[in-house]
Order: sequence, then structure tokens, then C-alpha cells
Amino acid sequence: MKYLFLSCLVLLACGSVPVSPETEVLSNFMSIANVRRERVHNAAGDITGINLSAEVVNTGPVPIISPVIMTWKLRDPNREEIARATHRFAKFEAGQAQAIALTLTFAPRANLLGVQDVVTFDFEESNQ
Repeated sequence: MKYLFLSCLVLLACGSVPVSPETEVLSNFMSIANVRRERVHNAAGDITGINLSAEVVNTGPVPIISPVIMTWKLRDPNREEIARATHRFAKFEAGQAQAIALTLTFAPRANLLGVQDVVTFDFEESNQ
């Protein structure tokens, strides 16, 4: 069984087989570049959100043919989630870059010290 799995990975690396929902290498193929953040403030001057834009790139050698859901989360220093946004990709060719724009809103904060980004990629079928 271990040799079958390794054989599948070798075939995948050759670029002849599109990535399907059964593979577990999706996150290894996805890269995020050119991230830009713009803070959103309320009338009192507190930060209430972030407008985020970036490019997501399929760095893998094969196309991803199943829909992919990217989830972008913000966590506070205690690892509590304070905001979440998602983006759906229908198809991703090998080497293709796609621009995204997300708005993450949260309860008013004086600053963003210790706030961390967490990004995950999942096939749409696995989220049901």
C-alpha cells in the first residue's frame, strides 16, 4: 500500500494527472503573493476590519480541476478566531495566478498586535 501511495505521488509530480479531491497535497501547491492590507476604522478611530488583496498561485506541476475553498482567518494572541472570509476557485491551471479580494471584519480593536493570519485550502467536496 505504501508503494502504491508513493507511485501516485511520482505520477503526480510528472504532471500527467490533474489533482483530484482524493489527494492531500493541495496546500503544498498553493502559494500566496503580493498581500496588501488596508485597515478599516470606525468613527472613534478603532480598527474594525481589514480589506485584503493578494494573488494565489498554483505552484504545482498539474492543474487543480476540482473547486477549491480558501479560508482566511485572523486569530488574536490567544489563538481565538476574530474574523474569517472565504474565496472559491473553480479551476486552477498549473502556474496560474488568481487575484483575490477579501474583507475581514471584527469587533473594534485599538491595534492588531499579535493578530495572526491563518490560511487553509480545501477541496469543496471535503467541506460538506
